[in-house]
Amino acid sequence: MEVREAPGLKQEALYRALFETTQDAVLIADAETGQILEANPAAERLFGYDRATLCRMHQEELHPAELAASYRKKFRRAVEAGTFRERGLIVQHADGSWIPVELSGQVLEVGGRKLIQGVFRDLRELQRLTETEALYRTLFETSLAGIYLLQDGRVVVVNPQAAAMFGYTPEEIVGRPVLSIVAEEDRELAAENIRRRLAGEVEEIRYRFRGLRKDGSRFWAEVRGRRIVYNGRPAILGTVLDIDEQVRAIEKLKQSEARYRRLFEHSVAGFYRTTVDGRILRVNPALARMLGYDDPSELEGRPTSILYVEEADRARFLETLRREGRLVNYEVRLRRKDGRVLWGLENVLLVQEPDGTECIEGTLIDVTELLEQRRRYLGLYAHTEDAIFWIRVTDDGRFLVEATNPSHQRKTGLTPEMLWNRPLNKILPPDIVAHVTGNYRRCLEAGHPIEYEETLDLPAGRRTWLTQLVPIPDPDGRIRLIAGIARDITELRRLQALLEEEGLFLEQLVSGASRKTLCERLCRVAERFIEGARASVWMYDEGRLHLCAAPELPESFRALFDGQLIGSNQGSLGEAAFSRRPVWVSDIKHDPRWGAFREQALAQGLRACWAVPFFGRKGELLGVLGLCFDQVRSPLPDEQAVVARLAHLAGVGMAKVRLREERERLARVVAQITEGVAITDTMGNVVWVNEAFTCLTGYRADEVLGKNIEHLLHGPETDRDTLRRMRLRLLRGRPAHARLYHYRKDGSGFWDEVHIDRLYDEQGQHIGYIGLMADVTELVEAERQLKAAKERAEEASRLKSAFLANMSHEIRTPLTGILGFAELLDEELETRQQEDLREFTHIIDRSARRLLTLLNDILDLSKIEANRLELKLQPTDVVDVARQAVQLMQPLAEEKGLKLELHAEENLTARADPNRLHQVLVNLLSNAIKFTDEGHVRVELGQKKGWVLLAVEDTGCGISPEFLPHLFEPFRQEHEGLTQKHQGVGLGLAIVKRLIDLMSGQITVQSEVGRGTRFEILLPSVEHGPAVS
Repeated sequence: MEVREAPGLKQEALYRALFETTQDAVLIADAETGQILEANPAAERLFGYDRATLCRMHQEELHPAELAASYRKKFRRAVEAGTFRERGLIVQHADGSWIPVELSGQVLEVGGRKLIQGVFRDLRELQRLTETEALYRTLFETSLAGIYLLQDGRVVVVNPQAAAMFGYTPEEIVGRPVLSIVAEEDRELAAENIRRRLAGEVEEIRYRFRGLRKDGSRFWAEVRGRRIVYNGRPAILGTVLDIDEQVRAIEKLKQSEARYRRLFEHSVAGFYRTTVDGRILRVNPALARMLGYDDPSELEGRPTSILYVEEADRARFLETLRREGRLVNYEVRLRRKDGRVLWGLENVLLVQEPDGTECIEGTLIDVTELLEQRRRYLGLYAHTEDAIFWIRVTDDGRFLVEATNPSHQRKTGLTPEMLWNRPLNKILPPDIVAHVTGNYRRCLEAGHPIEYEETLDLPAGRRTWLTQLVPIPDPDGRIRLIAGIARDITELRRLQALLEEEGLFLEQLVSGASRKTLCERLCRVAERFIEGARASVWMYDEGRLHLCAAPELPESFRALFDGQLIGSNQGSLGEAAFSRRPVWVSDIKHDPRWGAFREQALAQGLRACWAVPFFGRKGELLGVLGLCFDQVRSPLPDEQAVVARLAHLAGVGMAKVRLREERERLARVVAQITEGVAITDTMGNVVWVNEAFTCLTGYRADEVLGKNIEHLLHGPETDRDTLRRMRLRLLRGRPAHARLYHYRKDGSGFWDEVHIDRLYDEQGQHIGYIGLMADVTELVEAERQLKAAKERAEEASRLKSAFLANMSHEIRTPLTGILGFAELLDEELETRQQEDLREFTHIIDRSARRLLTLLNDILDLSKIEANRLELKLQPTDVVDVARQAVQLMQPLAEEKGLKLELHAEENLTARADPNRLHQVLVNLLSNAIKFTDEGHVRVELGQKKGWVLLAVEDTGCGISPEFLPHLFEPFRQEHEGLTQKHQGVGLGLAIVKRLIDLMSGQITVQSEVGRGTRFEILLPSVEHGPAVS
């Protein structure tokens, strides 16, 4: 190896300065031993030791122990080579860390001693830079984000990801105008953002645009870039991300959020969100409505305590939620706004927010109605009379009773302890097990409900059931449960049998069976349905019971009671008939109601006797149904019901028999009636006619039966309006009577006096019509002739009235002259004091005035009969009119020594003509005074049933009963001709009657010869009439 000589000492100072100030670490070591002899300050910094420490160390100690062996070899080779240079050696710092270095050096000979000088360059910074550059390049090449560098509007640098994003390779996209990869609608946006960054208006910007791929497709991209200087000119370095899926995901999220919002807003389930401490954050409309609020805002922000019935409910809810973390179908009780309780099921989560706070989110379903239905179901299950049971089907095909309701337990005698989880063959006899399990298998095979009837002997007794089995499938479709409902129809079947017997009884009744036959059948039915009974039927007549049927009772018993008087303590039969109530004697020996008959009954082996009376449709007693027994026996409730039903049937039957017998008697009577009689059904079809009908119409009975009677008798001259009115009356339930022109079989007509009425059965049901017919053709002809004669008489009367009216006017004129001259003559005679001659003038005056009154009456009557009298009807003070009439007639009454009285109520107002009413009262008072020689004449005014009453009463001679019907006829007097005692022609009362009629009033008379007469007038009242002054 070549060894250089040390430089001169003049250069030592220079070397020392370089040695001390160089940035690289320099060590000098013994080439033979490797002992470090010198170290510069840089070496102290590099290795972390001071110079003294380094000079005590061997060069091998500067390297990690695990590298010492390989570095020892390198040291020897360097000594041998004389110079060396190697990068990537590792030295160890005093703190144990490894430092990469580059080592260069040479071997020196100083004073005959070989030294080795090594210069160590710290490669850590270079290594960091290299690693960073490699990292950045790796990031650039492998980054998921696209990286780009833009300059002068073109793509300068781009990583593979950015190029692939737009469908290019890096080589294809570099150099392209940047706007060529931007969709046309976003190019203006992209250009403006590039301009702003290059102009320095913004340092960094981030925005979205629609990118344009090489194939023309578009996608959403997001760029983020900042302005830099590249190659001395401004450029933009940034990243680009493909956010198409993100944008679409956001859009989907928005749609999903909208859907969930709609679900939240419109769901029928209630949604809510609250704080843990009990503040309501949000509720949906359904929950608000559920709780009785119009809007969710009424609840949001308020404490949850307003919703809980009890605060303890909220505490239990929170405790359970914290323990479980979530609640599923948690039953809660809340209070509505109106105070009513709501039962609900909650599904709740305890949610932790990003800020660490907790809140409660949940849903609520209103199950108030469901719980109410469950309560009703349980009530029905517990209290229904139907037997309900559940049969569990095991995997091996066995049947186990899972549950039964109380009715099942009561009616079968099988308790839950007997049934629970036990095979049926351990509980029931083999034949019953085979029967019921066969039905269970039939239900399983059918797969749908089945229904059947069965009779079973169970611990509670023999019963007949109508059973329905319903298979209930599991969610997987397998049937592991059968629901059974069994209705006890034992009594129903018994009742059906009883109804069949009743039907046979009624068939015999309708077919006309005799009373004895019906009673015997009734006894047989009673004995069939009442075990051990011996039945009898007794008919009631005039206080006694008479035997009708007793097929199983001994003759001696029949004789004992047949014809016996009813009464108390007369045995069960007599007591029942007497009290008209059922009598249930369970022990004849100790019952006081058997009295004198006890020993005879016991001697015949009878120990108990029940008796129930039966009645007709109108409640009349018809008889008694009796049941005797050979042993002491009290009736069960259902037996009492059967006996009562049979007694009712006996009442119906015996009433029908009695009605039939009465009809037979009636038919015999009707057959003798001379008038035609026809009976029809409700449609008018003939059911029965008598012989007189056949004689009247010419039809035989067999020709009319079943035919409509209108078709038989009506013809073209039959008045349809009269028929319509008759039908209407009959439909209203009223009898109809009319004369109709009917036709016989041979076509000849006759006038028929028809009376028709509805027919009813004993229950009051309408069953048809009965009609009576009489040929009145001759009578009609006579009436026609009489009517013609009446019309001629009325015409003559009218002519007479007209004549009298004219004559009255002609006579009144000279009478007025006579009265006037008689008055003048009387005055002249009075002046001359010739009193004897004045008597003649008085005679002339009275006669003329009498004749004038007669003429006025005739004139009034003629006006009335000619319908020319006009009345002024108005509210009239009746008391005032009566007072005036009494005052006018008072002198005449005093002249005869009579007391004329007026008795009147106040405020009596009638609708009348006051002048004509005054005329009526004066006429009645005049007659009363005329026919009364002593006593009084009284006028009474009052009210009677809403009418105004005016009564004139006297104590005169009275009117004979024979004359009363003619009292108001014109020109009629009780005493006429030479026997007439009082003056008059008999017109006054006729006029009174007609005037009262014209005022819509009524006049009546009551009289007794020798006792007096009372006339009563009733006039229409006017309410609230004027007060009488």
